[in-house]
Amino acid sequence: VLNHEQEIMARHFAGMTGVTMEERFALSGWQQGALGQPVLKGSLASLEGEISQVQTIGTHLVYLVEIRNITLSPQGHGLIYFKRRFHPVMMEMEVAV
Repeated sequence: VLNHEQEIMARHFAGMTGVTMEERFALSGWQQGALGQPVLKGSLASLEGEISQVQTIGTHLVYLVEIRNITLSPQGHGLIYFKRRFHPVMMEMEVAV
């Protein structure tokens, strides 16, 4: 789950910037997760797992993954793409009574 400050990375992986697939994974910002898989630094959530199945649905391959590790960050807000634009998803703050 991308942090709202990671819009440029979202644009790279969506093919909006002309960066090749090889270049996308060569960009800085990656680190090894708890299981040794690449995860994006600063993301709100990182999922690591093992591919259990690959299914062809139309012209796409769908990977089913058994999640083995989830890392969450309490910092930042989410990022969504809606109506052809990226938008931050603000987290509600709890108010102490």
